[in-house]
Amino acid sequence: HLQLNSSYVIENVRDFVTSVRADEQTRPSESTARGRSDDDFVTGDKLMQLALQRAAIHAAAQVSLDELIREKESQQLGARMQTIAQAMLDDLDGGMRITQINTPDVSPPLSIEKLANEFDLAAENTKARMERARKRAEDRRIDAAGDGWGDAIRLINEYENLIDSDGSATDQQAALDAVYAHLESDAVGGEVASIISSALSFQALVDSSLGADAQRFSSLLPIYRKHPNLVVRQRWLETVTSIMSASDLETIGLPSGTGKLGVSVTGSQDIAEQRRQNRLNAKERNAQMRAISGMRQVDRVPWGFQRGRDFTRRRLNREAEAHSSSDG
Repeated sequence: HLQLNSSYVIENVRDFVTSVRADEQTRPSESTARGRSDDDFVTGDKLMQLALQRAAIHAAAQVSLDELIREKESQQLGARMQTIAQAMLDDLDGGMRITQINTPDVSPPLSIEKLANEFDLAAENTKARMERARKRAEDRRIDAAGDGWGDAIRLINEYENLIDSDGSATDQQAALDAVYAHLESDAVGGEVASIISSALSFQALVDSSLGADAQRFSSLLPIYRKHPNLVVRQRWLETVTSIMSASDLETIGLPSGTGKLGVSVTGSQDIAEQRRQNRLNAKERNAQMRAISGMRQVDRVPWGFQRGRDFTRRRLNREAEAHSSSDG
């Protein structure tokens, strides 16, 4: 819907008198009519109305509804229609010049306006849902790796790109070291930090138990290669001593010459209680080791950290191969 207000002046009186009626009751003179009927003549106001209708249709057809409304707000719509309407009047030799066109009210049809309102509402709802989705994604990333999740993903991608492009071993190792340094820094938090903390705790536990055994056997290896019987005998004596000095050890002696004689022996009740307590203590230690290992956390690592396990496995394999070659 478009409301127009316009004003015009008669610029060429001769053309105006020749082509336009002064009003509805006035009939053109015979010299003016030149054989034309009364229907061939319109008043100045009617001619202006027709010119404005044509100009409005042409101007509206060239732009979208939103652009039409914006042009009205920027006072460009009136200027566009004035140009089109004036061209029509000039073609008709009406002798009229438009001085001003105002568009005080531009609005779409009610049915279109309703659809436009529904579209605007749907667009706002979509925008709100997208914003909520972005926030949830950001929260999940922060829960997974803290505020440093962006740098973590970037460093991991750089390392994997080097792997895929067959980069040099030096560059791959440097990129991998950068990944580990970032993951173990204070910039990384969330579940990744919890997993890494559990892994480091488990590593410390292994170093203090199995690691100590590995170091002890590594120190015995050179001596064993030179004097294997001596080392075996020494370890055997140490094992026997450890068994014989156990707190729950119970020694039973049988007379010689019994042969295949069956003997029913009842052990000490105190020793049996000691063994039961030792079993309970062993179960408790095993439970603590499983809790520290954090294996259940590793099984539910977020945001596809399987890649992290992959390059961790590759590094461990390289370290194992290097250790084997040094032993050889």
